[in-house]
Amino acid sequence: MNWVHPAVIRMLSVRHTVVDFLKLAHIDDVLEVHTRMTGLGVVHMSLDQRIPRGETRLFTARVTVILVNARVKPVRIPATISTVLAVLDHVA
Repeated sequence: MNWVHPAVIRMLSVRHTVVDFLKLAHIDDVLEVHTRMTGLGVVHMSLDQRIPRGETRLFTARVTVILVNARVKPVRIPATISTVLAVLDHVA
């Protein structure tokens, strides 16, 4: 039998978001989502997101995500992940 114990399951869940739809996208647009971490807490990460089309900004968002277990209870972000995220944030 292939299964994962619920104690080790971790998921990111959106806790809060503020979204601004600034301009319309077109059906054939090729778009990229740009995401930058703006904060890292014990159980949460804060992110800024934007979607540009060329020089035109179409969409911006501020998102807070939390790490939860299989029972959807907040859990601490493991130190190994926090360290990697902090290093990546300084590199970007």
